[in-house]
Amino acid sequence: MKRVSLLLLAAAAICSAPLLQAGTIWFNVTLTGSQEVPANASPGTGSALVMIDDVANSVSVDLTYGGLVAPTTNAHIHCCNGPGVNSPAVLPFIPAGFVTGTTSGTFSAVFTGVDPGIIAALMNYRGYINVHTSEFQGGEIRADLVPEPGTLTLLGLGLAGLAFGRRRRERRKAD
Repeated sequence: MKRVSLLLLAAAAICSAPLLQAGTIWFNVTLTGSQEVPANASPGTGSALVMIDDVANSVSVDLTYGGLVAPTTNAHIHCCNGPGVNSPAVLPFIPAGFVTGTTSGTFSAVFTGVDPGIIAALMNYRGYINVHTSEFQGGEIRADLVPEPGTLTLLGLGLAGLAFGRRRRERRKAD
């Protein structure tokens, strides 16, 4: 039982590590219209890899998008409310080279000197990436910056499997 408790404590520490703001956190997200607030039926999609570094106060973004129903007008990272809530734009992509007037494309940039309060909020899952178009001025596709549910589920299942396996071995030794 002691080992199970230790494994659960280790899992909690690993899962909360981003909350402790210990360096760098990566988000690999999928942007869709259904994640917009309010949701829309856009067939457009996107994927983004966002890296937040609280030591360097920087945010790196690699974005690919396509299938939008109208040309892009803007894109940025919003902060600092929780998932599913609209927030102000804090990292505009246009000054960093985001091209407007397209229905598909890519964008990469590194934002340095980002306010530490914004970095902390993003690392605590209180931001999102958003692509705006002329048809959906509030945003056509969006993704909250949160960990992938599959990653945390796999971690939990792996730790539970370890605990179960050790418990079975201990029972066999006792018999």
